[in-house]
Amino acid sequence: MSLKVKVLIATNSFVFTRKLTNGSSLSATGRLLQSTGHQQPVELLIETIEVLGQCNPKTYEIGHLSKDFSLDYLRERIHMRPRVRYFQAVLRLRSELQNAVQIYMKQSEFTNVTTPMVTANDCEGGGECFTLSPAGESKAEERGPTEKHYFGRPTYLTVSGQLHLEALACSMSRVYTLSPVFRAEKSMSPKHLSEFLMLEVEEAFTFSLGALLSRVEAMCKFLAFYLERHCAEDLQYLRAENGEYGFGQAISSGTYARVTYDEAVEVLQWMEPFKEAFQNADEPVNLNAQMERALVELVGNRPLFVTHYPSKMKPFYMKTEGDKVSGKSGNDLTVIRTFFLHKALCFDLLMPICGEVAGGSLREDSLEKLEANIDEKMAHQSEATKESLNWYLDLRRFGGVPLGGFGLGFDRFLQTLTGVANIKDVVPFPRWPHHCYL
Repeated sequence: MSLKVKVLIATNSFVFTRKLTNGSSLSATGRLLQSTGHQQPVELLIETIEVLGQCNPKTYEIGHLSKDFSLDYLRERIHMRPRVRYFQAVLRLRSELQNAVQIYMKQSEFTNVTTPMVTANDCEGGGECFTLSPAGESKAEERGPTEKHYFGRPTYLTVSGQLHLEALACSMSRVYTLSPVFRAEKSMSPKHLSEFLMLEVEEAFTFSLGALLSRVEAMCKFLAFYLERHCAEDLQYLRAENGEYGFGQAISSGTYARVTYDEAVEVLQWMEPFKEAFQNADEPVNLNAQMERALVELVGNRPLFVTHYPSKMKPFYMKTEGDKVSGKSGNDLTVIRTFFLHKALCFDLLMPICGEVAGGSLREDSLEKLEANIDEKMAHQSEATKESLNWYLDLRRFGGVPLGGFGLGFDRFLQTLTGVANIKDVVPFPRWPHHCYL
């Protein structure tokens, strides 16, 4: 909570007071008195003062208090923007949200673990990893046949700690990590970053998707309620600044809607902006940001779980079920084709502003099915890449357990709670394509 203080300088030194410009740092002593004014509760009557760091108002880029700086302008000066109240509020909320995560996880008997940021595996299989090599090392195509990788094999900055969490959950049962992950998507959208914070959770003996959804919903409600209770002033300030439309309560205490992918498609294919995407489609249609936004609006801007995506769309580690075709037939717009046959026991959690905030699944616990999934979904990968997952198969070979888990985009969740339109404005030092200033 911020405290407004009126400062009264008891000095006759006009030369000295001229050094006090906006942005200067100082040390002051004096008497704290009850204020006679109505704009602040107390006044500080200064008796001694020392300027510790002067600031030239002519060259101080954010020094004009009367100027309304745009977020775009401040984004180009990320080392200075924490001095603006907007970002001070964001930083306090980030800190308290991390505290809330620790509290919830401890109360739920999860063990906090650290997963590596350097890995030999592409967990999602999307090929959007940053490769890793020592500075100054020659490019791969320039190396001689006897030269080796630093770690003896290709390595990457992690896109997810999930696979490592599964190894730990097989021992500790309930584990989580809150750590940076990296994606090499060349996206400039307001909900993508190249480096972001991910809360990843893995729980052993999870037998149903419904149980996993309940875990995610309970956690999100706790985190949102915690911020509303402990950071009300900063939260209200940011929501007012960002024109938030009152969906905060739906996240902290409302009912989260649930639909299957097929049900979502049946609705979307009748909506004018999306008809063409579904007409005569020969492959499952990925729900884009506009589709996600439309679905959230249809349920009253409540959080929405979309479950049971076609397994063809999802990574190798997700458990699947079913051989039934669901949906109608007849009109081209209502045909749900045979590629919808096998469903992944998975979900995406959609919320206002950001769309997808979290995603997770039950993990395939059958060794035979997992091996078949790897062969099918990684057919375009080299044998060395597939062999790099042999350790992951060991988790099923030797006393495997039913596992379920999810990842929550920490920055997107904070963005949703505060109404901030661009994810780059909830991260202290955002990195995105062509932007890594310091």
